[in-house]
Formats: sequence, structure tokens, C-alpha cells
Amino acid sequence: MDMSLLKPLSEILEVTINEILAGEEMSDEIFKSKADQNIIHITELYDLKSAKSGVVAFTGISLFLLIYCGKKEINTLPIVIIWWVYNLSYFFHQYRFTKDKKNLIFSVLYGIGLLVTSVLFFVTTF
Repeated sequence: MDMSLLKPLSEILEVTINEILAGEEMSDEIFKSKADQNIIHITELYDLKSAKSGVVAFTGISLFLLIYCGKKEINTLPIVIIWWVYNLSYFFHQYRFTKDKKNLIFSVLYGIGLLVTSVLFFVTTF
């Protein structure tokens, strides 16, 4: 949601921004508690948005390194392992925050990829 819309929306609905974020009308007693929770929630959403940009950048750098290592005939499995770890941690963090089952499924798939790649790396290098 575009956060710049919260103020006009609150004025139109004649409720506070915190009530919009909480999804309910609030008494003065619970207002402070809900306000704190809403600030934390917005901060976590911002962190997830920033992390998504990091995933895109990290994936681009990883692809560049994979191509470079492939052309130089250098073992690319360590780069792939790092990529699996990064994406596994990203999707698991998203799942912990959103409880979206798709993120859990991606976490499990990246975990399986990490396990297979790690075994393959150790088998081919030792």
C-alpha cells in the first residue's frame, strides 16, 4: 500500500491512521499499544522491501560470477551454495513475517538445493 494515501484516507473515513493500520476502531487505552505495533509492522515491511532489492542485486552479481567462473573453468559450486543460502534466508525471513505458505515452500526448495549442491561440492572436491 502506498503510505502517502493513509492521511487522506483517514480524513475521508474519519478515523485515525493507526485505526486503519490496525483494522479496527480503538479506545484511548489500547491506542498507544496498537500505535507501537503499527510502527514495528511498517518498519518490518520496509525491511522486506529493501531485502527484495538485495535479492535482485545479489542474483545479478551471482550470475555474473557464474559466467566468469565458467569461462575460466573455475568450480562454480561455492557461488551457487552462497546463492542458495542467501535466498533461503530471505524467503524464510519473509515467511516468518508474513506467514505466507509460498515463502515457506521457497525456503524448503532453496534448502533442498543447498543440500544437494553442498553434497555435490564435497563429493567433487574431496
